[in-house]
Amino acid sequence: LSDDWIRKNFSITEWKLKKDLEGIPTLKLDYKEAKRSIATTRSFEYTYSDIDNIKERISTFATSCAEKLRKQQSSCHSIIVLLSSDRHKKETPQHKTSQMVSLPYPTDSSLIISKVAVKTAVDIFKKGIKYKRAGVVVTGLVPTDNHQLDLFLYENTKHKPLMQHIDALNTKYEASKIKLGNQDLKRTWKMRQEHLSPKYTSNINEILTVQCH
Repeated sequence: LSDDWIRKNFSITEWKLKKDLEGIPTLKLDYKEAKRSIATTRSFEYTYSDIDNIKERISTFATSCAEKLRKQQSSCHSIIVLLSSDRHKKETPQHKTSQMVSLPYPTDSSLIISKVAVKTAVDIFKKGIKYKRAGVVVTGLVPTDNHQLDLFLYENTKHKPLMQHIDALNTKYEASKIKLGNQDLKRTWKMRQEHLSPKYTSNINEILTVQCH
């Protein structure tokens, strides 16, 4: 997406998120003051050229966004997925891309947001590129209470209680103890240190998984 298109169709927050992905810092990761969007973007410790690694990370980022949505009792209308190669390695093929997907109804479900984000990542992934950074942005936020009828008509009725149970268990025991089946479960990968919790992977054998169907 071009800078001009972002400025025309979104707020300054979305433009700053795009620049951040490109390696031009304009705001902190997981910008907490954004009113119209929530983002999780990360640089990887290593570059990755295989889609499986990218899918795992995108699922993790999407789930993080969904958790933040539920925490502030919001749902999103749209999901943006961003991928970028290492701009500092000029000798390697460069590729930075993003794609926005509009949802048929607003949601705060980790299952739906993760599924859509992963599919979008697969669509924009380019073989032969070594990716260094990725991100997920949820935008078009609305209060969850305002669209309960839409959820009843369109969303699997099991999603809401499932998300409530997952959030409750993660709050009670340890953040990210319960994860989706397509999240990064077996590999230890480093996000920037200020975003790591002390026990992020210390009890990995105890992590429960929730399969996304």
